[in-house]
Amino acid sequence: MLGLRWEIASEREFYAEIGRRIRKHRRRAAMTLDQVASKEAVTRSAVSQWERGTSHVSTYTIYRLAALFEITPAELLPDPTAQWRS
Repeated sequence: MLGLRWEIASEREFYAEIGRRIRKHRRRAAMTLDQVASKEAVTRSAVSQWERGTSHVSTYTIYRLAALFEITPAELLPDPTAQWRS
């Protein structure tokens, strides 16, 4: 480890941040919820839940979304140096 301290106030906030990043990159890619759902073979509701942070996103899905948005998986994950507030 690099000696960084990673403090997360809650698991809920962690997934909410991932969701905000998914939404940001989906919009940058000019894709709708339906388009992402179709590409990932999930429901529109599932994508919406990821974006709201009310459903956990698997590591596999993070990698697939990153490929879809043409970004690295790290760009969908919270900054490990940040401190999260709930």
